[in-house]
Amino acid sequence: MNKSITIKEVIRVEANQTDVWNFTQDFALRKVWVHSITELDFLRKKPNKLVKLKTVGGIVTKLSYKLYRKPFKTSLKMTDTKSFLIQGGGGS
Repeated sequence: MNKSITIKEVIRVEANQTDVWNFTQDFALRKVWVHSITELDFLRKKPNKLVKLKTVGGIVTKLSYKLYRKPFKTSLKMTDTKSFLIQGGGGS
């Protein structure tokens, strides 16, 4: 049986939209606010960002954008994921 889990979280930030966008979409800063990331390597910066990351739980995956609508919405996809728990994923 195949089961999937969807997780949604909303955070209200008291800052202007452009500043929040620039901070959250700067992958060099991801380790500042995503504490489970232990390593982050840029594999490609253009035309679309592709990063490889490792987490505290031993997950290794590549992240790339499926959707990039500055400054409103992004959607990432996970590929080449190595984990005993996660096969892949993505979301906004």
